[in-house]
Amino acid sequence: MTLWLPESIVDDGLLAGPSPDTIVVTDADTGSGVLCLEVDEATQHVAPIRNKLRAYRRALADRPTWHLVFVVPTAARQNWLRRIARAEDVGSASAWAVTMDDLRRGGIDARLLPIVGSSTTTLREILADPQPRRSATPVGSRAWLELLGSGGGEESSELFV
Repeated sequence: MTLWLPESIVDDGLLAGPSPDTIVVTDADTGSGVLCLEVDEATQHVAPIRNKLRAYRRALADRPTWHLVFVVPTAARQNWLRRIARAEDVGSASAWAVTMDDLRRGGIDARLLPIVGSSTTTLREILADPQPRRSATPVGSRAWLELLGSGGGEESSELFV
């Protein structure tokens, strides 16, 4: 993980439209990518989910290296989310769903289901942009902790290209 923007500063991610719970910039052996994470607690009903999916479809249309990942509590919620997207035709080629348990167990190799469609993939496989996204202060590093402690921030717009 190169960069992590929590909800309080997610607008620094330059994403016009929806505000994800967090934006994560990652760099793996397969490539890099930007993940808009929606941590779904199964409290929202159809209308807000539908609106959120539509907003992401518009916002991610010209960002092929950006992905929407819904982290859901159960497989039942994952299936419900996918039914809503299919019924309303609000899916996106770069929108995925994963259960919290699958993410915990698999990490970067966690199995993702597409919001619309049937072919599964993994986080590692969707991180396919050959452009490196490296930061001078990668998440979890001593420099990152010092940056957080000082209340500062680094220029990171080049990581979102």
